[in-house]
Amino acid sequence: MTGWRSLVGRLSEGVGCARLLAADPGALAVLMEIEPELRRHVASVALLTEGWALGRAAEVGARPFHELHLAGLAPGSDLWLGARMDFARTRGILNACRRAGIRSLYVFDHWKNYASPFLDGQTGEAVLPDVILLPDDEALRGFSSECGRTPALASRLPSARLVSFGHPALEAAADRIRHMADAHPRTHGRRTAVLFLDPSPPGGNYGYAVPDVIACLAGWIPRHRQGITVLVKPHPRQTPPLTRKDFASWTTAGINFKLVDTAPEELMAQADEVWGMTSITLLTALAAGLPIISFQPGRNDAGRRESNIYLERHLAI
Repeated sequence: MTGWRSLVGRLSEGVGCARLLAADPGALAVLMEIEPELRRHVASVALLTEGWALGRAAEVGARPFHELHLAGLAPGSDLWLGARMDFARTRGILNACRRAGIRSLYVFDHWKNYASPFLDGQTGEAVLPDVILLPDDEALRGFSSECGRTPALASRLPSARLVSFGHPALEAAADRIRHMADAHPRTHGRRTAVLFLDPSPPGGNYGYAVPDVIACLAGWIPRHRQGITVLVKPHPRQTPPLTRKDFASWTTAGINFKLVDTAPEELMAQADEVWGMTSITLLTALAAGLPIISFQPGRNDAGRRESNIYLERHLAI
C-alpha cells in the first residue's frame, strides 16, 4: 500500500459519508484516483463535478455538483475539494462546509498558488480548510512559508492540519507511461520531443506566454536539437486554438513539427524528451524517468512563482 492510500484510511476513520468535488483537470485526475480507495473505508462516497470537469461527468461516472449536496450531508461528513483556479469559488465552498458542519479536505495537485485559494486579496478575508493535503514535503514547506508570510492566514494555520499526502494522479500516470514504453518500444530512428503548452494566463502576466515560447524555440531548436521532430500538444483550454500559422517561424527555420491531439501519456511513452512551460505534465514525465526541459523566456516575479523547485532544475530559458 502506497503512502497516500494508507493516509486515506487514517483520515477516514469514523467517517460515514464523503464527497469529492473537482472542477479543474488536475483535481479531477487526483480525485478519480482517491475515490476508489475512499470507498474501501467510507460507506457513502460520490464524485461530484462542476466547471471544466462537468463536461466529463458522465464519462467518469460522476454527478454534477449543486450546493444542495452540502446542505443534505449530515454534520461530520467529509468534502474532499480539489484545487482550482477559481479561488473565490473555493472560499465560498469552504465557508459553506463550515456552516454545515462538514469537514473540508483540500487536495493540492501542484506546487504553487499556496495562499491564493484561501485569501481574498481585496477584502483580506481568509478561510482555511480543516485538512490541507500537499503533494510532498517540498510543497508542505512551500505552503507553510508562503502562508506564514501572510498575516491573515498565519493566524489561522494552527487550526488547519497539514499533511504531506503524495500525488496519486502523477504516480499512476508515471506507472502507465513506463508500462506503455516497455510494451511498445520505439522503433524509429529520428529523435522526438513532445512539447506541452500551457494556456495563456487568465488575467495574469508571467512575463511570457505561448507566442513567446514558440518564438524562442524557433532559435533554440536549430542550435541545440538540430534534426529533432517536435510533437506539439496545445493545452485543451487554449483559445483561440493554435494552428500551423502560429508556428510560421518554425517553418522558416526548417523545424520538423506536428500539432497533435494524442493523449499526453501516449505521447510521453514514445518521446525521447518532454518539453513544456510549467505544466504538471513535466513533473509526470520526470517521475516516469524521462528527460524534461522547461521554457519560460522573459519570465517576471509572477512567472517565477508559477514555476516550482523541480522545474527550476530543468530550466533552459
